[in-house]
Amino acid sequence: MGLSWTWLKVKKPSKIDPDQKKVGRARVKRTDKCHGRLAEAKTARRLGGRTHAGSGNLGEKADFTIKQFKVENKATINASMSLKLDWLLKVSQEALEVGKTPALSFQFVKKDGEPRKNGSWVAIPEKVYQAMLDELGDEWDS
Repeated sequence: MGLSWTWLKVKKPSKIDPDQKKVGRARVKRTDKCHGRLAEAKTARRLGGRTHAGSGNLGEKADFTIKQFKVENKATINASMSLKLDWLLKVSQEALEVGKTPALSFQFVKKDGEPRKNGSWVAIPEKVYQAMLDELGDEWDS
């Protein structure tokens, strides 16, 4: 009487897709449209932030966290980008839920996700900006 092993499912070792690029903890598939995910991972790393799994779809919201900020990230390879109120409302609500300050990070990038010269920006609410200016006081004038 022979033993049947058909019930035993053996998981095959996973292979790393050669079309994937590792950026920090994130593994990003290289396609013509991957500049956004690459830019998100590179921006979070450059600013000292921590990316969220699934770009905020799973558990933690927003794209990444930097100290007291919840950051939504947007990137384009084009020369212009439309700013949408929905982006600001979304990150504001998500930041409010966890007691953090909302921020919108946006970049004008090359296909590899690297920002163009002077193409990386962060927008914060006006009241936060004003508080920063007040805290700097006369230091800002010098």
